Amino acid sequence: MSNVSRRATGNPTSNDRRANGAGSMNLRPDGAFDVRVSLPGGRRRRQIVRRLPEESKAQFQRRAEAVIDAMHRAADRGHVVPSGHTTVAAYAETWLTRERSKSEAGRGLAQSTLSYYEQVFKLYLVPYVGSRPLPALTTEDVEQMMNSLSSEGRSPRTVQAARNALSRLLGSARRDGLVEEIVTTHASQIRRTLTDDESPTSKALEPDQVRRLFEAAAGTQWEPLLATLALLGVRRGEALGLSWSDVDLDAAIVTIRRSLSRVRSNGTTKLFLAPTKTRSSRRPLPLPPVLVGLLRTWRTEQARQRLRVGANWGAGQGWDSDDLVFTTTIGTPVDPDNLRHALDRIGKEAGVGHVYPHQLRHSVASVLIAHGHTAPEVARVLGHSSPAVTMGFYAHAFDHAAVRAVGTVADAISASGSASGL
Repeated sequence: MSNVSRRATGNPTSNDRRANGAGSMNLRPDGAFDVRVSLPGGRRRRQIVRRLPEESKAQFQRRAEAVIDAMHRAADRGHVVPSGHTTVAAYAETWLTRERSKSEAGRGLAQSTLSYYEQVFKLYLVPYVGSRPLPALTTEDVEQMMNSLSSEGRSPRTVQAARNALSRLLGSARRDGLVEEIVTTHASQIRRTLTDDESPTSKALEPDQVRRLFEAAAGTQWEPLLATLALLGVRRGEALGLSWSDVDLDAAIVTIRRSLSRVRSNGTTKLFLAPTKTRSSRRPLPLPPVLVGLLRTWRTEQARQRLRVGANWGAGQGWDSDDLVFTTTIGTPVDPDNLRHALDRIGKEAGVGHVYPHQLRHSVASVLIAHGHTAPEVARVLGHSSPAVTMGFYAHAFDHAAVRAVGTVADAISASGSASGL
């Protein structure tokens, strides 16, 4: 292995720091640079820098040299990746801290996604592989983790979530030079076969059941929100994050831009309003006439409530909730959990039974597919990232629709044959 050593160039005014932290670049057999720096206090940092396509040798070396300076700047900010002996659990905390900082700066993952990863790490990764040093983690460790989760009765979807979260963590560790490979890549695949009873559309409500929900919610503050969920198929957070500036009642169109969610961070939870996760989630949707009428009525009622409450309208919020479409009677955002409880109560009053918000989304998808709409059309309405996602969720419904379509063709040909005397 050849060795290219140099003193970190760093900030010209930080001579002491450079003296304490000489950087080295070792060219590995695979052509990547193994960059290492010693930092004040005995800390060390290492990163593997790989050559980019079409990058010249000189450009490659300059980029590797720049990594040394970046390491020092990161140390000055108090951010130092742990050593190569850190455990999975310790690195998970480092990763979460880093991603939270990026999220708060308006970059990286959404707060709700970070909250999701925090729970997956805590419940499924740390108990099984958390104590393993990152470089010592093996494919067999991953297999044992998945086997343990399955034997405890966890669903295939949960096992897949644990594996995916670990894979993401290891991808970051590899970029930090802490592991050589992502061992989850070599673990066995998780097979998840849905029966008809387990498919999303099996949980969808029938149109008559939705009508009964409307009747039970009529005249209450939940009626326009229920109608938004049941007629547009939007996600719970998307409905609760709607602003009046996103709604054009004259043109009968609404634009989905943001989502309201309750996220967990550092052991506490709070409501968080943020842009939707993906570009495809940001979408315009037409408003049916009945929903336009309900929203007009609700806007008038909301204005009355605001006059009654006065200056305390929406008080206590960390962000401006003045423009939210759906609020409580004192102007605060509707908590997603409170919506879930309210729908469940309305469902029981309507004789439908337990109802949760995502059921209404499945109901919209079911109706669209049953009436012959294609996967791209359904994906556009639901805000899926691609038609493939829609097909993955609603494969059973599309299969049934295909059977009906073939029957339609046969009926048409038979009718034509009868008319012609065939």
